[in-house]
Amino acid sequence: MKIRITQTEFDLIREVLNKDYSYFNSEKINESEVILSFDDIDKALKFDELIKDKLVYQGFDINYDPNQFGRMCESVIDKMHEILK
Repeated sequence: MKIRITQTEFDLIREVLNKDYSYFNSEKINESEVILSFDDIDKALKFDELIKDKLVYQGFDINYDPNQFGRMCESVIDKMHEILK
């Protein structure tokens, strides 16, 4: 299972995971894109859940509108949805 994300999204993920990359393998395609590969469904589901938790706790402003962090989380969640459905 693989998803293609932007380098900015990957930077966000690295920040969220605090250097714990045990969920996936990453491969830089070019200066602006990275592919994340998940070895099994359990790792993909745990990663997806982690990103969703971060969205809930950090992804909204005072008016409950998504902030920049939240929009990037939503983008990654949408990409994960495509491989998890």
